[in-house]
Amino acid sequence: MYCPHCGHNLPHPIVHGISSCNNCNRVFDSSPFNLFLSTSWLVRKQHIDDKDTLVQQYGYDPWISEVVVDLVADGGCSHEEVVKVLKELDVCDSFICDEITVDLAS
Repeated sequence: MYCPHCGHNLPHPIVHGISSCNNCNRVFDSSPFNLFLSTSWLVRKQHIDDKDTLVQQYGYDPWISEVVVDLVADGGCSHEEVVKVLKELDVCDSFICDEITVDLAS
């Protein structure tokens, strides 16, 4: 797993809850938004161009894998462009996305 903000390799995967990066010192949660960004760093740094590799080898969600491969590997989107697309798609950027929404971005 990579930091969703700076792309630094994290010692532990982003799981349910809060994590932090030793490189950029940012704290982040396991929201879909951050999982997309972390996956996009993996695709860039490991030169992955196949969603099945993300799903089978790394255990990523198939939908996230498909979207990230389309944006990053096929579309060549930078980190900033991925952030913009995720915001346009209204991808949830809070830890609790279903019944109760707690906005962690503010």
